[in-house]
Amino acid sequence: MKKSTPILTLPPRRAGHRTQQERRKETIGKLLDATIDALAEVGYARTSVSEICSRAGLSHGAVFCHFDTVRDLIAAAAKEVGRRHLARLRAEFESAGEGTAAQRDATIVRAVEFLDAAAHSRINAVWHELLVASRTDEQLRPAVRSAMSEYALEIEAAAGDLLGAERYDPVDFRSAVWALICVFDGLALGGALDFGDANPRADIVRMAPAMVKFLQSAMAGGAVPGPSVRPRKTGAPPKPRTSRTRSRGRVA
Repeated sequence: MKKSTPILTLPPRRAGHRTQQERRKETIGKLLDATIDALAEVGYARTSVSEICSRAGLSHGAVFCHFDTVRDLIAAAAKEVGRRHLARLRAEFESAGEGTAAQRDATIVRAVEFLDAAAHSRINAVWHELLVASRTDEQLRPAVRSAMSEYALEIEAAAGDLLGAERYDPVDFRSAVWALICVFDGLALGGALDFGDANPRADIVRMAPAMVKFLQSAMAGGAVPGPSVRPRKTGAPPKPRTSRTRSRGRVA
């Protein structure tokens, strides 16, 4: 009787043994974390290969084994910052829905607080570093633009799910979303300035939910309150305009 050919079996995987793919993922994760930390702490100009590898505990070869240039690594770190922001946003508002008017108002307040915290977060400083650096670094600019474009599409979609973008004109809604984002990013960029007791951050966070409702009303074509005008005192005619008043604002 013909003997059957034994089936080859692979030896069992040793406990703690990692595959090449797992090792690659771990190395890239260390490089991204180190790059994000370096950008946030020492800035773009000092985020060198040596700085990154020192923080990651890896050799220079590890960088160029996974990335063609250090700018490619920095661009990947920028995308990772966007991914973390979006993950936090989705986790924070996963259960948010239409609800009652009071619940929708509460969601707006939470969204504003989230925007403020995200803009002032440590990892968001990475965006600020790269956006400023890409203004004059022509080699960095395309990578940052690509990362920012992908992030913009994702954040607009997330905002649309949260606030019901289908009820508004797409261009108006997109403009409103970025107006709010730029407000808080501007506050974060100005964080290095010492406003003393006049720091506007708390007041803007307090006012922002009303700004959101104002924008929603405007986009929906509803009644938008106009600016309050102080009434003129009665009993006295308007003060005549002088020639100096009339000439104000003219260009010589």
